[in-house]
Amino acid sequence: MTTTYDIAIIGAGAVGCAIARELSRYQLNIALIEANSDVGMGTSKASTAIWHTGYDAKPGSLEAKLLKRSYKLMQEYLPEANIAHELLGGLLIAWNQDQFDTLPKLLKQAHDNGEMDVRIISAEEIYQREPHINKGALGGLFVPGEGILCTFSVPIAMAYQAMLNGVELFLNFQVREIRPQTLDGGPSWTIVDGHSSVNARYVINAAGLFSDEINAHFGKTSFKVTPRRGQLIVYDKMARPLVNHVLLPVPTSITKGVLISPTVYGNILLGPTAEDLGDKSATETTESGLKFLLEKGEANFAAIIGRGSDGDLLRPARGDRTQRLSDRNGYSASLSMFGRNPFNRHFRRDGHC
Repeated sequence: MTTTYDIAIIGAGAVGCAIARELSRYQLNIALIEANSDVGMGTSKASTAIWHTGYDAKPGSLEAKLLKRSYKLMQEYLPEANIAHELLGGLLIAWNQDQFDTLPKLLKQAHDNGEMDVRIISAEEIYQREPHINKGALGGLFVPGEGILCTFSVPIAMAYQAMLNGVELFLNFQVREIRPQTLDGGPSWTIVDGHSSVNARYVINAAGLFSDEINAHFGKTSFKVTPRRGQLIVYDKMARPLVNHVLLPVPTSITKGVLISPTVYGNILLGPTAEDLGDKSATETTESGLKFLLEKGEANFAAIIGRGSDGDLLRPARGDRTQRLSDRNGYSASLSMFGRNPFNRHFRRDGHC
């Protein structure tokens, strides 16, 4: 007999896995559907891994509300699930007068978002905190709550806990069709991948980059996702002692700009680019992207990105972002759900650990 799930979640990235984990607290039959061979292998694996306070979101917006709420939830969840994280603080650095004149507006925005510990700091304090950046900084904004985390572990941990609570995971399931049907007098849906199908009374679209395509299966075409590629360079671990904070530029209306950030693995990230593309599968790195990042980095952080602490030239890591960040304690970006469990706690359906 074919199982009809109460809920099918399409997309097992950070959002889909978080939804599955939360819904697994209830007496529900849940299917978590993922097109890739493991969870978290889409956009979730390729972020800058910043644990963001939301200080720069538009006050009162949905984004601001969700960022503030998620920050508090992650404060509890990261240690619970043994996810690597570090609270470094962020430095928003003004390199010219226009950027410096923008700092009071950004400070007010941060305070309006409830981040009252954010403050403007002098150039002298910037260089006390970050002695290896280029000369010429005029001042900056210090955001104590900014941090870093393991972007791979978040969806893996949430999916692991959801599965322990009974959620069924379908991998390598590429949705080709979603058909409506009537079951026991009520509406339901059949999700088809060409080889098999999943039946569910309700469907949650958490497909990220492909969420517009999933919406189209339901006849909803009111929005379209334009892919934006962000390339990153990952530097050798010898550069880690040269950076003490997440180093941020003053943002524009298009992008938050190119940052320098440590990772929980002990590397240094430079990036990202912000390239609007027509091809959602165009995840490759490019020579032009590399050149752009190096020019941006050298303009403000030459001592950091050019040479390591022992004077040897640092080289950007090759391969995609997943490969670059998968070199610590034997873990890779596509940890098997059925392999060694690095997350030593789970919760019961009543929500208690």
